[in-house]
Amino acid sequence: MGKAVVLTGSSALRHRASALLENTTFVPRLPDYAHASDEAGSKRPFDIVIAPHTLWPLQDDYRRKLQVQNYWSLLAPSGGVLILLEKGNPRGFEVVAGARKMLLENHIASPGSSSYESELQSPNLSRVVKKEPGMIIAPCTNHASCPLYKSDGISKGRKDFCHFDQRFVRPPYLQNILGAKSSNHDDVPFSYIAVQRGQDLRSSGSEELESGAIIQGNAATDAAFAGYDNAVPFGTSPPPTQNHLPNELEPDNTDLTSIDPEHDNMAPSSTVQDQSTAPLAQISPLVLPRLIVPPLKRKGHIILDLCTPSGTFERWTVPRSYGKQAFRDARKSSWGDLWALGGKTRLARNVKMGLGDEDGEGKVKRREKGRKTKR
Repeated sequence: MGKAVVLTGSSALRHRASALLENTTFVPRLPDYAHASDEAGSKRPFDIVIAPHTLWPLQDDYRRKLQVQNYWSLLAPSGGVLILLEKGNPRGFEVVAGARKMLLENHIASPGSSSYESELQSPNLSRVVKKEPGMIIAPCTNHASCPLYKSDGISKGRKDFCHFDQRFVRPPYLQNILGAKSSNHDDVPFSYIAVQRGQDLRSSGSEELESGAIIQGNAATDAAFAGYDNAVPFGTSPPPTQNHLPNELEPDNTDLTSIDPEHDNMAPSSTVQDQSTAPLAQISPLVLPRLIVPPLKRKGHIILDLCTPSGTFERWTVPRSYGKQAFRDARKSSWGDLWALGGKTRLARNVKMGLGDEDGEGKVKRREKGRKTKR
């Protein structure tokens, strides 16, 4: 591991941590690198910038945008990664979603949006600012507007928001403080986003792609709904051709299907030999929908709430009759997983945004409900 720079305002923490960590520099505050000139000599690019819980304490929205812009300027132009991490509650999600929107509007170039018009530029400079190559690498698999963040700012009573959780084991001293005796673990919810500067796998000129650019949007969503049964992980080579199928698939060979990603249709396989010798297509995780809500597992079907590559929030149903392998994997799926085996039905899921709904519809309904209760 190379050198690291840690930002912490506590002088006692800086002195204690400096005795434990090697090749680490501790600074009390982050300079304004976004507006500093390159001639100053203090600005240097970083391969990874991790910013946990640094945006929420800033009360003003313009200060948060300035902080994110400062982080972006610290990244290496040849592929630096920025990770923003906040609490997994509605306010933390709104902070991360606001930063995501600002990066897409002002920094990350996308097809059809390679520049923007700035009203704050000097009269001597051009008002049209060109964006840089970059992309979102997690958790979003689209570069459209967030389907759960339709209006800027705080929305009271928000029920649907993008967040995940991580389980950790409590140390013994924390167990004693909490007085816990039955369990020694806890789950921490969080909202995050990871973006990369200088590289865009959606571009056909990317060196990391051998067979063209990664295509997101409606085509990727339709292909994922049809299912990638004959696919291998992106970046790996297909296994050698075999003359027979795995044992768990032999008894039920009539349910096997071959997927054509270009036409979004499903055709039953004619024979087992054709299925086993069919070429396996490579699939990138950047074109798959992600479970942003824990799956609802019922006896005969599984309900998956997914954020799709087309920037929509949809509910897919995988019944037992859809296929043995798909139903088994859906039952074992977890919160935050990518889904590649499709589904039988899909519906647009309504987003519960609380009082921040369009035209104040949620607030009006609550007022009418309160009046009826009083009567």
